Amino acid sequence: MGDLLREANQVIRGLFRSPGFTLLAVLTMAVGIGANTAMFSVIENVILSPLPYRDPSGIVMPWSGVPKKDIQKNWTSYPDIQDWRRESHSFQQIAAILRVDTANLSDSKQVERVKVGRVSSEFFPVLGVAPQLGRSWTALEEERRTPVAVVSYGFWQTHFGGASDVIGKPLEIDHQRAVVLGVMPAGFNFPTADTRVWIPVTFISQWPAFLTARQADAFNAVARLKAGVTPRQAQQEMDSVSARLNKQYLSSRSEERRVGK
Repeated sequence: MGDLLREANQVIRGLFRSPGFTLLAVLTMAVGIGANTAMFSVIENVILSPLPYRDPSGIVMPWSGVPKKDIQKNWTSYPDIQDWRRESHSFQQIAAILRVDTANLSDSKQVERVKVGRVSSEFFPVLGVAPQLGRSWTALEEERRTPVAVVSYGFWQTHFGGASDVIGKPLEIDHQRAVVLGVMPAGFNFPTADTRVWIPVTFISQWPAFLTARQADAFNAVARLKAGVTPRQAQQEMDSVSARLNKQYLSSRSEERRVGK
């Protein structure tokens, strides 16, 4: 847990250093995962610029926390995010983000250790920013664990020379072959300023374990509120979600945590 929290703090600091990241509000709302203590989620309402994010005031970041341990922000598990998706009605979409990581990327010229964003298919639609060239992956491609990638504008320039035929080009990620699906606009740098490549959360050998490991707090999320829904209304709904999920997982969560630790 300590290592995860240190990683989470590093990510948070990186977000606040990113250009255009402005914290507007922090709202605490209960979510429903608990062992011997209640778990809580924090929604951070953010405006992201200078890119033209679609309706940026509707973008929120849910976080988990452990009040009894005075942990206000912590990552969560993929099953928890799946519960949020199923149980809540305040959000258009909720995207999952696996902990910000680095990977060995190889093209025809070089091997380089770069920052990689492992995100779900909802990530780009939630932010309202599409690739300027090509496309991002679909939910079906993600489910099938199709080896694909979207690259940053800078990576496209330095590694592919800005070639217009980059779509479909091979890219080796940690000794696994992927193909380039799209190129993001210049300046797009979420979730951290130095992210160079985005790949599906499923493009990792441990993925089957993450699907059921409720104790694996290795994810955070970014979500978009439905039209007309305020963060406060979302908080109130998640209070109810919390009560239901706590009852459902109270007995199994502690056992899973012992196995996971």
